[in-house]
Amino acid sequence: MKPVFLICLLALIAVAVTPLRAGKLVAIVEESDGDTGDAQLFDMLEVGQVITLGSGGRLVLGYLRSCWRETITGGVVTVGAEHGTVEHGRVFRELVECDGGSLILTDSQSEKSGVMVYRAPPGEDAAPPQVILFSLTPAFRVSGAATEVAVERLDGNTAAMTVPVVRGAADMAQTEHRLAPGGRYRASTGESRVTFAVDALAEAQGGPLIGRIVFLNP
Repeated sequence: MKPVFLICLLALIAVAVTPLRAGKLVAIVEESDGDTGDAQLFDMLEVGQVITLGSGGRLVLGYLRSCWRETITGGVVTVGAEHGTVEHGRVFRELVECDGGSLILTDSQSEKSGVMVYRAPPGEDAAPPQVILFSLTPAFRVSGAATEVAVERLDGNTAAMTVPVVRGAADMAQTEHRLAPGGRYRASTGESRVTFAVDALAEAQGGPLIGRIVFLNP
C-alpha cells in the first residue's frame, strides 16, 4: 500500500470515529408527556444536556446519528452522541429506520439555529435526494417566520401540497396529505429547499420522527 494512500485512509478513519463534542446537536424530542422540564416536541438536544423528568414524566428521543429511539420514563437523562444514559428511571431502546448519515448536523448548522440548512444543488431535479424518508407522512422542522411548507413531486405530475407550520413544525401526519412510496419530492419555504425521496417500501403513516424528519431553515 502506498504511503500517501495509507495516510489518507487513516485520516478518514480518524474523522469517522471522532466523538461528538459537548454542545453538538444530536437528538430530537419525538414525544413529551407529563413533567419533562423544558423538553418539548420537536426540540433539538445537544450532547451533555441533562433533563430531569418529574413523577410520570415521559420522553421519546430520536438520535440523528445512530437511529436509536429511546422511550424514557422518570429519572435523569443525559444526552449522549448516539444514545443517552438514564439514572433512576426506565429506558427502552429500539433501532429504527432513518437516514442517519444525512441527519448529522454540522458545527455551523448547530450554532446557527439547531436545524440543518439545506440549499438546493444545481440541477436538483436530477440530482440524488438529500435525504431518504421512511414514512408517507414527513414532518418538517422550520426556523424563521414561515407559515407553511410547500411539497411538490419531482418525478410525477401530482399537484403541489402545502403543510401549515405550527410552532416551528409542519407535520404531514396531521393532514390528509400522503406521499407515494418511491417518490421524489422537493420541500420549500422561501429560498430554502430540500430534495428528498420516500423509501420504496415505506407504507406506514406517521412513525418514528427520525425516520421522517426534514429540516428547513431560511
